Amino acid sequence: MSNSLVFHNTTIQSVNHNNQIWITSSELAKLLQYKSTDSVTKIYSRNKLICY
Repeated sequence: MSNSLVFHNTTIQSVNHNNQIWITSSELAKLLQYKSTDSVTKIYSRNKLICY
């Protein structure tokens, strides 16, 4: 199930998964007005913890 959300006049698509609202990293980048849609992924990759 997909829904539209509006935040500061920016519309993004969300997905309801297991009764939680999820958005993609590209939608989050759009919401935060980043120039590149893969900016959130790059930030995550630089800062993720490696767990074994």
